[in-house]
Amino acid sequence: QYSALRQITPANVAQLAQAWEYETGDSFPGSEMQCRPVFSQGRLYVTSPKGRLAALDAGTGKELWSFDPNPPGQRPGKFRHRGITLLSRGDVERVFFAHKQFLYAVDGKTGELVKGFGKSGRVDLREGLGRPAATLTVFSTSPGVIH
Repeated sequence: QYSALRQITPANVAQLAQAWEYETGDSFPGSEMQCRPVFSQGRLYVTSPKGRLAALDAGTGKELWSFDPNPPGQRPGKFRHRGITLLSRGDVERVFFAHKQFLYAVDGKTGELVKGFGKSGRVDLREGLGRPAATLTVFSTSPGVIH
C-alpha cells in the first residue's frame, strides 16, 4: 500500500534506526511467513508461522493480545498465510483472517472472537458447497476484501 511519507527523505534516510522487533516465538523447521501486517488506531495486526493472530502496540512492539486458532497440542504443519482483512468503522474494529478451513472474526481491541459472526466467531469454508463438509479440503491463504 502507498503512503505519502514526508518525514523520511533521501537526506535523512541513513539516520533511521530500528525502533523495535517482534518475535512470534512459534517458528518451526520449514515454517514461513508471508503475511502483510495491517495498521489501525495505533495497533499493528500480524500473524505468526503457526497461524496465531496478534495485535501489537505500533509504537513499542509490545503484544497487546494474541488469538490462537490451533487446538492445544496440535503439531504444526506448513501452510501459507498471506494476510488479514480489517473492518474499522467508528468504534468497531474487526479482524478477519482464515486459518486452514475456517474464517475467523476477531474483535480488534480485545482479541476475542466476535460471537455473532458465523458459529461463535468462525465460518467453516467447507460448508454450503453441496457436499459433506468433512469430505472436502478447503483452505484460504489470501485475505479477503471489504467494500
